Amino acid sequence: MNLTKIKIRNFALKNYKVVFAVFSLMLIASLFFTYNAYTETTYRTDQVISSSYTHSGNYEFTAPVTEKNPLYPLGTKLEMGKPAYFLSVSPTMDMSFTYSLKATDSADVDVELKPMIVATASGSTDDGKKTFWQKQFPIISSGTQELTNAESLIYRFKIDIPKTESMVRDVQDQIKYSQDMKIELVTYVTYQGIINGKTVTGTEQFPIPLTITSSYYQMPQKLDGKKIIDTYETRKTPIDPPFLSKALPLMSLLFSFVLLVLLVICKKGCTIVAQSRIDEFEHKNKIENEYSQFKEWISNGIFPNDTTLLTKIEIKSLQDIVDAAVDMNERVIHDANARIFFVIHGSLLYYFRKSKSNNLFISDDSQMGYDDGL
Repeated sequence: MNLTKIKIRNFALKNYKVVFAVFSLMLIASLFFTYNAYTETTYRTDQVISSSYTHSGNYEFTAPVTEKNPLYPLGTKLEMGKPAYFLSVSPTMDMSFTYSLKATDSADVDVELKPMIVATASGSTDDGKKTFWQKQFPIISSGTQELTNAESLIYRFKIDIPKTESMVRDVQDQIKYSQDMKIELVTYVTYQGIINGKTVTGTEQFPIPLTITSSYYQMPQKLDGKKIIDTYETRKTPIDPPFLSKALPLMSLLFSFVLLVLLVICKKGCTIVAQSRIDEFEHKNKIENEYSQFKEWISNGIFPNDTTLLTKIEIKSLQDIVDAAVDMNERVIHDANARIFFVIHGSLLYYFRKSKSNNLFISDDSQMGYDDGL
């Protein structure tokens, strides 16, 4: 008999009302979760682009020949793409910056273009490379102009390279630090207005490097850039729920129902097992487990009918009688019918009763016997 099942059954019968209430609540809760699992809509949450617009900036330039030289006639315009431009030939640059705004829906903004020469000196610190100083030299602003979707705004200006180099050198001389010097042409685009139906304001930068030496200057060949501004929104999409999200509540409902039915059946057809009976089963299981551990020191046999001449000593556990037999160089004899383990050593009879309910006894005339029913 399974003692665990007996104990669970006894507990359920003794506390029937409480267990019935608990199982009923489990059934109701499972029913609620199962109903929700099969009726509620499951959604997937995604971040999607609701609005997008792109700032585009493009530089073009020529370097007019204004000084006499052996290479180019005066008035020649040196186009983009040359590896270097000599200060003694073309000391100024004619710049053109084209800005456009393209939105997914519509745009109507006020824009101001502010080109500047930006000089930056950097140095190494414990936290890595840092900017030590930075100086901006403004060039004339374009002023505020209105711009609509997909339109372009072109702003033309000049850069005096020797003057630019002189302004940067003055700062270097005063600060007395010119390491890791970098010079850039940066056009700041300030905008405010309505884009895709929403009020926006901001500033974008379009930088390109400008290299100046004592005899020439350089500009890169790629002079365009884009800044894409995306606005996201949360969107819910109905989806089929995972299999387990429906299967688990249904399994829980069936399990709760089965438990409740078994409890009712047990109440009608089962009785509470006495604690003494449970103790007896536990004692029997304990002896059987011990027997499997000590079986190499135990032999099967029959308890003697006449023990009048033997002195009887009761041992309290199988472990103890096995230890005693080993010490006396004897074997333990097991009489399965009498439910007894014993050792005879000389005139001494050592015995251990296998069951607490065994009616093994010593009579007044010193006759030991046992209940045949055990």
